[in-house]
Amino acid sequence: MKIVFCGTPEFAVPSLAALYEAGHELMVITQPDRPKNRGHKLLPTPVKVFAMEHGLTLYQFEKIRSREALDVLSAFEPDLLITCAYGQILSQKNLDIPRLCCINIHGSILPKWRGASPVQSAVIAGDAISGVTIMRMALKLDSGDIISAKSTQILPDETYGELLDRLSYLGAELLLETLPKLSSNTAEFIPQNHDKATFAPLITKDMARIDFDRSALSIHNLVRGMNPMPGAWTMLNDSVVRIWKTRLLEDITPPDVPPGTCFIANSRQGLYVMCKDGAIEVVELQLTGGKRMEARALLNGKKLLGSVFE
Repeated sequence: MKIVFCGTPEFAVPSLAALYEAGHELMVITQPDRPKNRGHKLLPTPVKVFAMEHGLTLYQFEKIRSREALDVLSAFEPDLLITCAYGQILSQKNLDIPRLCCINIHGSILPKWRGASPVQSAVIAGDAISGVTIMRMALKLDSGDIISAKSTQILPDETYGELLDRLSYLGAELLLETLPKLSSNTAEFIPQNHDKATFAPLITKDMARIDFDRSALSIHNLVRGMNPMPGAWTMLNDSVVRIWKTRLLEDITPPDVPPGTCFIANSRQGLYVMCKDGAIEVVELQLTGGKRMEARALLNGKKLLGSVFE
C-alpha cells in the first residue's frame, strides 16, 4: 500500500520500521527540528532519523493543515494515512485525502485515557492494564471508531518509560495485524462508548510535585509515572530534589511524625519517608546540581535523618 506515516518520538519508530520492513511505499511526515537540551541545538526527531537512515521521502510541515501540506499529501495519492504520536491535529481536508481512511495508533485501550499522556496517566492512576488501540481518526480528539486493540499488564514497579517502550512494539505488532483487514475492506469499525471516556491531560512540571500528605501508593505511582520525564520532585531546604525510584514498604510501623519526614536515613537501611497512611522508601534520588544516585550511596556522605520533604 501507499502509506503516509505521521509520527515524531521514539514511540512511533517501531511502527514505522514495521511498515518499512513489510515493503509498503512510504511518505514520512514528522515535526520540525526543535531546540533541545542546555545548548538549545536543533535536533531531529527519532522518526526523522529513521527516515533519513533508510532513504524515505520525508517532510516536516509547521502545520499539516496548510495548503502546502495538503498539496503534497494529495499528490502522493495515499491509500492510508497513519498517525502515531505525531503532535499535530489533522483537519477534515487531511482526513479526506487517503483512499481508505486515516488511522491512529494510540497508547491506551480506548475510550480510557484519550488525550496527550495516556501511558503516563495510566501509570499515575495505578492501572493494572494498558494497551494499544488502532482507531479510525475523527475530528474530535481520540473519539474515532475502534478497529483493533491489544492489552498488556502494567507491572507493579514498571515506570512510564518502560511501559511506553513495550507499548511501542505492541503497537507495531497490532498495526501489521490490522493492515490486511483495511486493505481487503474486511475491518470492523466499532463506535466508542463516549460515556466511558476518560482524559489524559498534557503533563506539566507542577503535576510532578510530590505531596507527602497523600498515600504511599499514590506517591509510588506518581514517581513511576514521571520517570523518565519530567521526573517527580519535592523540596528540601529550598532546593529541588528529584525522586526517581521508590519502594512500597510492608510490615512497618512508622513513628508519629509529619508527612515528608525522613525517619530512617542511613546507608545500611536506606531512606524511609513518612506519607499520609504509612511510609515509603526512596530508592533513587537526585539533589540539585548532583547526579542520580542510589539513596544508600548518597547517605554515606549526607545526613538526612529528621529532614522534611515539602
